[in-house]
Amino acid sequence: VELFLQKRANVHMISGAGSSALHTAAGCEIGMDVKILQRLLRLRVDVNLQQRPTTSFWRKVFRIARVARALGSKSSFLAEVVTWPGQTALHKAAISGYVEAVRLLVSARADTNLRNCLGWTPLDYVKSKLGDVPLVLKDALL
Repeated sequence: VELFLQKRANVHMISGAGSSALHTAAGCEIGMDVKILQRLLRLRVDVNLQQRPTTSFWRKVFRIARVARALGSKSSFLAEVVTWPGQTALHKAAISGYVEAVRLLVSARADTNLRNCLGWTPLDYVKSKLGDVPLVLKDALL
């Protein structure tokens, strides 16, 4: 993300899978830098953008993931992909356990009640994956 910012890329662009630069920065599991999130927020990206596929390819991928899940697939990749539609950057930060990013997004008016395609808020999403929500994360989301 930092490289794209340096090259003056369009920070409002949406990928074929429907995610934004903010989704990517918030969900980055390695080396997440809150300064990148702060920079994106200063550029007025939509903090409540919900991931929606923009291409037929990704609509098919999401459909296949839903069907595979319904048929009992054990694929961890498909289990993850099925949760993407409707996710916000807050969902991504919460499931990644980035409390500082969650706090930053909430302070930027991220809606803690937005739900993904499975009907999960960011708090529900963490509960579904971890079974219990660490208190520090719960406090940031409430």
